[in-house]
Order: sequence, then C-alpha cells, then structure tokens
Amino acid sequence: MDKYEEFAEAVAQADVLAEVFWEEKYMQGALGFNKDVSPAMLIMYMKNRYHWRDRHEQTVVAEKIPTLDEWLEEKDG
Repeated sequence: MDKYEEFAEAVAQADVLAEVFWEEKYMQGALGFNKDVSPAMLIMYMKNRYHWRDRHEQTVVAEKIPTLDEWLEEKDG
C-alpha cells in the first residue's frame, strides 16, 4: 500500500464499505428483520474490527452564562 497510492485508496474505501455492510447487518438483526444475526457477535466484531466503544467520554467546558437579571443589570448599568 505504501508503494501504490491508488491501491491504498481502494483498500481504505473498501474498509468503509465493509463497515457499512456490517452496520446494516446489525441493524437488520436489532430490528428483528434477520433472525440469523447474533447481536452479541456483531457487537464484538465491530468493537474489534472498527474500534467501536460502548461509551464516548466527553468533556464540556463552558463559561458561566449570566442570568437574565445579571444580563439586564450589565445592559442598563
């Protein structure tokens, strides 16, 4: 892949398409349309192959938003 850029691009595109394929299989099983799908197996597969996680840690940093009274005082004063 290092030697042939077009091949590397094709592999990357195929990996995205493969993930979409498995996501669709998972959704079919989760919605009950495909009884042959094992949700536990697909979840483990997606975690191992595509690095899915159960949770995403997020940190939100925000400045203190003034109350309406504080805002009106600043505006008038």
